Amino acid sequence: MSDNISKNRCVLIGLPHSGKSSFIGALWHVVESGEIDNSYIVTTLPTNREYLNFLRDSWLGCKDLERSNVAIVQKISLNISNSDSSIKSEFIFPDVSGEMYNSQFESRKMENQYIEMLESTNGIILFINPDYLKQPALITDADFIIQEQASTGNSKAKPWVHK
Repeated sequence: MSDNISKNRCVLIGLPHSGKSSFIGALWHVVESGEIDNSYIVTTLPTNREYLNFLRDSWLGCKDLERSNVAIVQKISLNISNSDSSIKSEFIFPDVSGEMYNSQFESRKMENQYIEMLESTNGIILFINPDYLKQPALITDADFIIQEQASTGNSKAKPWVHK
């Protein structure tokens, strides 16, 4: 058995309502409760347990989580191991609001602190909520849209908005 601890710095990415905070709450419950045989367990209690407990309690209660504050990045660090302690890992990931990702797409700007965090990661988990997917506009539908606009007299082009 080795005492080497691998550091897994993972970034959770997803737009609003994609389940990032719920995942963190569920993960915290599994590793902290020990309810599942042979699951990973917490080896060192994290300093921000109050926030993790809030996420877990919301997840267990099937409650919609309040949207994460855009200005606040909760840094989560979990030291976990498998049941016989032969594998030890430190998972570090931020709980970043989905609105921040929207802002990045719209303004094409990122905070330096966030860029530095991305540069130090070795994994990304992408969250997608199928209830919020937007269907793409296909080029094959262009003729129909143009004919529809011409028949209604609404042929003036709408200004493009990057949002």
